[in-house]
Amino acid sequence: MDFTPTNPAATGSPVAHAGDADRDDKPAGPINSHIKQEVLKHWVASGEPRSIRVSGNSMLPFLRDGDTVLIEPRGGGVVPGDIVVYFMGDMLLIHRVVGITRDLDGRLLHTKGDFAVSLDPGTVRATDLIGKAVAVRRGKTHIDLQSAPLRAIGSAVAALSYAIGLTLGRLRRFPQTRG
Repeated sequence: MDFTPTNPAATGSPVAHAGDADRDDKPAGPINSHIKQEVLKHWVASGEPRSIRVSGNSMLPFLRDGDTVLIEPRGGGVVPGDIVVYFMGDMLLIHRVVGITRDLDGRLLHTKGDFAVSLDPGTVRATDLIGKAVAVRRGKTHIDLQSAPLRAIGSAVAALSYAIGLTLGRLRRFPQTRG
C-alpha cells in the first residue's frame, strides 16, 4: 500500500500536491520521486512523527484507502506484526513486517500487505525504514496500534501471513501437473 502526505491544515504535516499550473492553489506537475525521497530523508532526520494518508487496498481490512496513519520516523524496535513504511524502488509502501532474519550487515525485514497473497519481493534492511505506524485515524475514530490487543493481533496476522506467503511461494516453484 503506498501513501501520500496528508493535508497540513488538518494534521500539521507537510503535503506534496500535483495539479493545474494555472491555479494558485494547485502547484504544477507531479513531483519527482528523487525529490520525494530527499524530503523524506529530511523528515526522518528531524525525528518528528508525521501523518500520512493511505492509498490502496493491500493492507485491507486493517488499513483502508483514505485512512490517516501516524508514522514515527525510523520506528525503533520493529518486531513481526508492526506496520512499517519503506521504499521499494521508487514506490513508498506501508506493509506489515511478517518475519525478521539477519545477514552480516544486520536485520532484514520480510514484509507483506495483509490483503496480498504472497510476500513482498526481497527484504528491507531495518536501517532503510522510513518509519513505523503507531496510530490510525479513520474518520473520527482513533486506533492506537501500540495497544496490547492490537499488537497481539498484528503478531498473529504476521505469523499467519508469513506461513501462507512462504507456502504459496514454494508451491509456485513446482510445475502444475494434469491427471
